Amino acid sequence: MRSWPAVFAVACLAAPTMAQDTKASPPKRSLADGLVRQLIEREKLKPPLVESGQEVGAGQGPLVLLVRRADGALSLHEIERGDGDHGPAAEKKGAEVEVTKGEADGVKKETAGSQRIGQICILRSGDEVAMGTDAKPRLLVGKTVDRDGLQPLMKEQFAGTHKTPFEGQLIVQPGTGVLMQDVLTAWEVARGAGFTVLLLPTAPGKALAVADQELVSGLAARFGWQVEHQGPQPVCAGELSILLDGPVRYQEVAPLLTALAKAGIWQISFVGQKDMRTRFKLPTFVPFDRGR
Repeated sequence: MRSWPAVFAVACLAAPTMAQDTKASPPKRSLADGLVRQLIEREKLKPPLVESGQEVGAGQGPLVLLVRRADGALSLHEIERGDGDHGPAAEKKGAEVEVTKGEADGVKKETAGSQRIGQICILRSGDEVAMGTDAKPRLLVGKTVDRDGLQPLMKEQFAGTHKTPFEGQLIVQPGTGVLMQDVLTAWEVARGAGFTVLLLPTAPGKALAVADQELVSGLAARFGWQVEHQGPQPVCAGELSILLDGPVRYQEVAPLLTALAKAGIWQISFVGQKDMRTRFKLPTFVPFDRGR
């Protein structure tokens, strides 16, 4: 199989933005949400903080939860969405642009004439996180992501992509040591501004252990997912929700995303928790047509 490109392109499973995901009244919780809650409580897991997003059971088709524990161990749990209307199935589509491996460490804005793709870089030093653009990488600095400060920046970035081939596409450049919590919070805010496609660079680091690679590559067969092929690239008909236990750096999760992409598991979401009673997921997808 040809190697995966240097970027993971991720987009919403369904068209609605974050503002449409959450309403004034709390959403009705699904069977899937209850099953995830039980797992979190039983195993004392510590999911990332997510204040808004899609209901855990949203979407159609088979759903499996992958838990990455604090020690790096992976486990799979088949989850039922439950009865009722969980919204439309995800639409398979790919990103219009890619970021080359050479651009991963130096943020570069993709352009086509006056058209541009949105971008934000994230830096972390100890307990300080900074966010901004390539020109001004430290626009927002604090102990945690400044959600209020990030919102106008994301709206400005989204406006720059409006009515271009890159509309709604955002490059997030996580520096060394950046936490997945930082990335997910930025993605949550970006979705609220209208972004629907997330581009993440590959990160150097250890490959998954052989047993974990086999766990990922055998996922579709284990749970009876339908698999199509586009050339040598498999395309799996199922959603994998990912629950990260405790603080974890982006560089530690990137090899898992690479393995999922190679296995054709393109429809993914990250599960987070607002409080002990309220969970959401941030839907994303790895493009099924980007194998090389």
